Amino acid sequence: MKGHFALYYVDNSFFSIDNEMNIKIMEILKSGDLPINKIAEKLGKTPSTTALHLKELNDDGLLFSTTSDKDGRSTIYGYTDCELIAVKKPPVNEENDLENTLTHLVDNEIPLTKAIFKMFFQQLKNLWVDAIPSTNPISKTIGRLIVDKVGKDDLFSVLTELKDFFEEMDIGLMTFSVSDTVQITVSDTGINDDMDRYFIEEFVTSVSKSAMECSSGRRMKNDHNSWSDNELTLIFSFER
Repeated sequence: MKGHFALYYVDNSFFSIDNEMNIKIMEILKSGDLPINKIAEKLGKTPSTTALHLKELNDDGLLFSTTSDKDGRSTIYGYTDCELIAVKKPPVNEENDLENTLTHLVDNEIPLTKAIFKMFFQQLKNLWVDAIPSTNPISKTIGRLIVDKVGKDDLFSVLTELKDFFEEMDIGLMTFSVSDTVQITVSDTGINDDMDRYFIEEFVTSVSKSAMECSSGRRMKNDHNSWSDNELTLIFSFER
């Protein structure tokens, strides 16, 4: 996909924005509610042009509008209870393929895992559609990109980067130990049902296995996974 793109989640639905002006408006209002003339001033556009874009975002439920208490005439716009899931700007002199997009998202700490989780699971879990085959290629690519950030041949640094990644993306709190095997524990996962548990286990397993294999240059075997309440434990060994 070329051009600017942003994905928002509001009222159990997803809204994608591919209009650069609308994306700029959402970025402007992140810092607080503003009247239409102030928004237009920051955009460098006329109030009438700005009003058309604000109406689109308001109709989609991403913004709310209210009348100013000060003069009773000015219209104030602000965020509704919406969440930015992912944003992408076109890379310079690069093709917009999957790897470039994922590199941009991982490097900028955009919560891609939330997008995967909600898009493939929350929206589909009532249908019990198995989305794991769709997420596995992305999970493996994320694992490899994490290794690219810290360099190969340093398993401890890779596991530390995995720890930060899972925690920042709200997957859970990760600890690890390395001996003849590698044990990874993810706690405080915040699972709500069996489908959430299924996703987290598959996603953490796939990303971790990919990252460790890329780092060590050796095949890893997932020996054992287990749950205790909201805590997931995974054990990996190096294949001989």
